[in-house]
Parts: sequence; C-alpha cells; structure tokens
Amino acid sequence: MPELPDVQVFKDYLDATALHARIRAAHLASGRLLRKTSGRVLAARLRGRSLVGTRRFVVPHRRAGEPCPRCGAELRANRIGGRTSYCCPRHQRRRR
Repeated sequence: MPELPDVQVFKDYLDATALHARIRAAHLASGRLLRKTSGRVLAARLRGRSLVGTRRFVVPHRRAGEPCPRCGAELRANRIGGRTSYCCPRHQRRRR
C-alpha cells in the first residue's frame, strides 16, 4: 500500500538515530492520544527505557459508507487537494 514518503523517511530517521538510545524524557502535545493514563504516567514509564524497533502501521483502505472501526458510524468521503480522504463524522469534526 503506497504511503506518503514522509512516513518512511521518519521511520528511517528513528532507526538511524534513536534505536537502543535511553529515553530521558517524553513530551506529549495532546492528552487526547492517551485514553486511560496521563502524560506524566507515560513519561515515568518510558524514562530509562529504550526504543528497540520501529515498524510501519498501515491503516486498511476505507470506503465511504463503511463503518468506523472505533464507533461504527458511517464513514464519509471528502475531496482534499484532488485526493479522497475518509473520515468518521463523530471523531473528526470540521473546524469552524
């Protein structure tokens, strides 16, 4: 499945610079990424550990009308810059 080149570039960068290096600190820009823990707890659990590997996570292809994998709502299609993007109306609301 083709991806944006930036995904592979960033993976290669992590592999070259961060593998097996000790984690001194962790910064989380948004607590919304964590569900049942805090950024402070995550940082404490990561401190002193090391990154042992990276892998690409590929999201399965989506189609309009299919159910959202998180909540089951019907996915919608949007054209952005000549490309089609699929989103859940519950999780990805339009900015006003």
